[in-house]
This record gives sequence, C-alpha cells and structure tokens, in this order.
Amino acid sequence: MDHRTRRMEATKAGIRSAATRLFFSRGYREVTMADIGREVGLAAGSLYHYYRNKEEILKAIDAECMKESERVMEAICAMGKDLRTTILDFLRGVYEFARNHREYFLFLTRAVAAAGPELVKQVSESRSELHRKLVGRLAALMEDLKKRGEVRSDLAPEELGHLLIGLVHAAMSVRFIGGVREDEIPQMFERFATAFMEGVRKGDRG
Repeated sequence: MDHRTRRMEATKAGIRSAATRLFFSRGYREVTMADIGREVGLAAGSLYHYYRNKEEILKAIDAECMKESERVMEAICAMGKDLRTTILDFLRGVYEFARNHREYFLFLTRAVAAAGPELVKQVSESRSELHRKLVGRLAALMEDLKKRGEVRSDLAPEELGHLLIGLVHAAMSVRFIGGVREDEIPQMFERFATAFMEGVRKGDRG
C-alpha cells in the first residue's frame, strides 16, 4: 500500500469514527454530511470524495464491525484443543466480545433501521454470511473432535455449531434479561459445557 492509499484509508477511518460519534450522540436521522465534515475537519466537498452519502458511511461502519467480529471468531475457533476447552473458549470469547460491544451493536442496529429498508437488507445479508462462516468454523472443529473420538459419530457437525451459538445466546439472555450477575457467568459456562459434553459424548451410536 503506497503513501497516498494509506493516507486515504486513514482519512476514511477518521470519517467513520466521527460519524459513529455523531450517530451515537444525536441519532442517525439528525446527522448531516456537513455535520460529519465539521466533526472530522473536512469541507463538505472533500467529504464526498470519500463517501457519497451518510448511508454509505454507515454501511462502511457496519462492514468494519463485521470484519472485527470475524477476526475474533477466527482467534476463538482454533483447532487442536480438547472438547471441554473448545466449548469453554468459544463461550467465553464470544460472550466477552458481545458484552464489550453490546451498546455499540444496539446503536448500530438502530442506526441501520433508521437508514431505511435497503440498508437493512444489505446489513442482514452480511450478518447472515458471518453467521454461516462461524457455523462452518465450528463444524470444522466438531469434525476434528469426531475424528479424535471426543464427539459421537452420528452427530452432524453443522448442527453442533448451531447448538454452540445457541448456548451463547442463552448466556446473553440470562445475563441481561434473567438478572444473572456477572460473577456467576463462569460457573454458568461450566454447567453449559458439562451439559453439552454429556449430550455429544454419551455412548457412540454410529
């Protein structure tokens, strides 16, 4: 990447950061391109050189968020661990990421909804693709564990991937809706892992 490209990418990152602050504090509908330009120190005409409109900026913000999510998933879904470690690392890693970014995800969801149905459709498609990739990585992990004799041979790896994702959703639900304290989460994950292992290791039926 040459100097000019690096400078352009840095400017675009600054625009996304400024837009995020404004969207978060004032609401997506209330922010104009001129507002974003002032926030980042660019004239309106210069801003349009980088992004055509605020919808395009919001889409870029969401895309960057999805890239970060994918990087986290790649780190969490590492091969070579035993079943219990695989389950606990996944639960802890995804939960921590979701917890730390919860307010940001809620804001982003509201902003996208305010931008209109076309952007909602595009963002939904990108998130569905991320979900498919995550299920694929988890399925590969489960297949590896099956080959090592830690998972029943009659279970479909993709189904186990969906089940693990469901466990994370359950953890988020009981934490933020069910009133479970943060210090109780580690013990809950241990119980989830034990229940999962009992289901997938109980007597090979293949």
